[in-house]
Amino acid sequence: MLKDTLAYQSFKNASYGALSFGVPILLSIVITPIFVRRLGLTDYGIYLLTNTLLGVLALSDLGLIAALTKYISQYHAQEDLAALKKLSYSANSLYLVVGFVGFLTFFILGKFFLSLFHITGASQTHILIVFLLAGGYFFVNSANSLYTTIPQALQRFDITARINLIQAIAFSLAGLGLVLFGFKLKAIMAANLLILVCITFVYYHFSKKLLPDLRLRLAWDKWEIKKMYTYGFFAAIGNLATGALNQLDRLIIPIFLGPVQLSYYGLPGNVAQKVSMVTSSLAGVWILPLASSLHGTGETDRLAQIHRKVIRNVSILAAAIALSIIFFGQKILLFWVGSDFAQNGRIVLPILTATYFILAIFSPTYHVLLGMGREKYAAGWTLLLAALNLILLFPLVKFYGINGAAWAFLLSVLPVYYVLYWIEKKVFGLNSVFKFYFVLYSKLLLTSGVFYALVNYVIIPRVNNLVVLVIAGPLCVLLFLGLYKLFGFVEDEDWQLFMLFARQVKAKILGSPL
Repeated sequence: MLKDTLAYQSFKNASYGALSFGVPILLSIVITPIFVRRLGLTDYGIYLLTNTLLGVLALSDLGLIAALTKYISQYHAQEDLAALKKLSYSANSLYLVVGFVGFLTFFILGKFFLSLFHITGASQTHILIVFLLAGGYFFVNSANSLYTTIPQALQRFDITARINLIQAIAFSLAGLGLVLFGFKLKAIMAANLLILVCITFVYYHFSKKLLPDLRLRLAWDKWEIKKMYTYGFFAAIGNLATGALNQLDRLIIPIFLGPVQLSYYGLPGNVAQKVSMVTSSLAGVWILPLASSLHGTGETDRLAQIHRKVIRNVSILAAAIALSIIFFGQKILLFWVGSDFAQNGRIVLPILTATYFILAIFSPTYHVLLGMGREKYAAGWTLLLAALNLILLFPLVKFYGINGAAWAFLLSVLPVYYVLYWIEKKVFGLNSVFKFYFVLYSKLLLTSGVFYALVNYVIIPRVNNLVVLVIAGPLCVLLFLGLYKLFGFVEDEDWQLFMLFARQVKAKILGSPL
């Protein structure tokens, strides 16, 4: 049956990722403007800074997550319990070290290097406490890394999606309640830490159900540690480069311009980032093990076709989201967070949205390279993008402020299009590469032209408040996809999979048989 095919299972896994991502977006629409107003620009800038540092320090595991995903899956399939125990207990020990180093980093930055970020309008004691709480969050999150990886490695994305959804809702509602009752950033960070501790126990419970023979123990098996870091080294370089590419601008801006400008840059950036985050939730974590499996069985031709199919569908969805954000950009910022953000972020938002569109189509390719054992190439391409960003950031930020940072980011990711050509031509040996992308982008451009006319002249003039905007925005994404289908551009196999899954969802909701 079609529902037993690899494509359908991949579609199902993607849907679980979308579930855990979609609800937090809806919550953030309501909560973010309240956060900004109640916390103030300085504290909100500090909040963005700590989140940026958390993202950067998460890369300090040096590829352990990728290695754990690979070897837990491999040892479980081989029923090698002894190796699985050595791997898991050694990973626990390593992540305690990583967590402690992260906590120490937050303490040192909060105690001795606050002047580096030009933070004014808040006491040093207040900021130090915020940094220590962020460090505690990083420590607990690191200690939980093994147990968050186990469900993913065993292809139980339903468990991961549900827990992540509960965690996101808890973070959002706790933060909202605290700011409404007059509490400040320290209380929010403390609440997030407490929620994370509870989530850690939940992950441990489910991991024990999946692998009941595992124990909460520490070990130091040199062979397993060497194996993890040997595999993870180039993946770690790629992750570090990806982190630098995505976070470097948010570290440079406060150094040159202060936390207030980071708020004006970071919030439009968070909106634009939804383009790649949505597509990554659909075509992210499951791509690596799938590519690894197909490559390991010598099914490279099949993997090449799956890669092309993923790129095609990610491009369509990313275009629908990106164009909706760009066309509604000014009104998003105005109705959502106010005229100051609309004025200061009006140029940043469309530039960063175009950037994250390109990164959305790069993500599947990056994970396919990792799955094929081409970590060096994945790391090399990502390092190139990060290096270009670094070279461009300093002069453009200095002369053009946050707009310059946005342009630096966009220009640095343009080589992604050559990477797509390279993997299809040089790695997969496919023909008609230019023809495939020419046809795909011709369809996208034709649809975009009609879409722009409808949105600009029919829909946007009628959007005059946040409620209408929240309804119109997602509907316009669906409008783009509907136009693409109406013009006959959707491939038959993609449509059949979508309709089958829609029937499955309907049957589950209504409790009726297919």
